This record gives sequence, C-alpha cells and structure tokens, in this order.
Amino acid sequence: MRLIGLCGRSGSGKSSFCSVAKDRGLTVIDCDSVYKCLVSRPTECLKEIGECFGNEFIKDGCLDLKALAQVILDAPTLFESGIDGICDRIVAIIAPDDFCLKRITERDGLTEQQALSRLSNQPANDFLIEHSDTVIYNETTFDEFLKASE
Repeated sequence: MRLIGLCGRSGSGKSSFCSVAKDRGLTVIDCDSVYKCLVSRPTECLKEIGECFGNEFIKDGCLDLKALAQVILDAPTLFESGIDGICDRIVAIIAPDDFCLKRITERDGLTEQQALSRLSNQPANDFLIEHSDTVIYNETTFDEFLKASE
C-alpha cells in the first residue's frame, strides 16, 4: 500500500480531487472529517480543547469552529503536522488566491477579510510546489481540472 499525501491551500480544490480519486477506486482518508467527528459531540478530545482554550468555544456539545478560528487561524497541515514524512508521495493542488478566496467565502460563509486571514496563515503556493512530488494546477473549469488530475 502506498500513502499519498494531499496538500493545497483552502479553496484550492482538494475535496474535488478526493472525490475524483474515490470515483476511481482509491481509498481517501479525510482528516478533516475524522477531526470533526472527534469534536462534533462530547468526547475526551473536545473536553481537552475546552480546558485549553475555554468552554466558550463549545456550543451545544460541539466545537464552535468559527469561534475557535478567531483564536487558531489554521488547522495543522500536512507539513506542519509532520505527516508528510510517512507519505510515499506528496501531491499539491495549486489555485490562484482569487479562486481560493471566492470558493472559501461561498463555501464557508466567511467574509472576504476572514478568508484572506485564513489564506495568509497557510503555506504559500511556492512552498507547496517546492515540497511536493506532483503539482496539479486548478485554475480553470472543473472539466479541465479533471483532465489535469489523470
């Protein structure tokens, strides 16, 4: 079994790439989903987050991600967490900032300033390109992105 690490800035198209990979029979481990599972109901993990950052970030027994994002601007990434070290290959999805900005504001309901803040706290595209084995550019339509992903 080979482990492929996927990276890219918020709004770059990582989820679209993973959807295509699943359709082609690959197993995709969605770390965001695993994380959300750990904090979307009362768990030991959620309790520890409340102890570290304050219970005001817990709402109705779940982590209030929007409130916490004002404290922690970005979730750990592939490189920051060190997981890249166990990957056989790193694939980066790269998209222009304006593309990412539009996707994040529409998808996550953030203001433009909040989205810009999120992007400014993530590794730059140049860093991702330099540290990846394969780079897929997502600058146009979804159909063209699919062709590039093959």
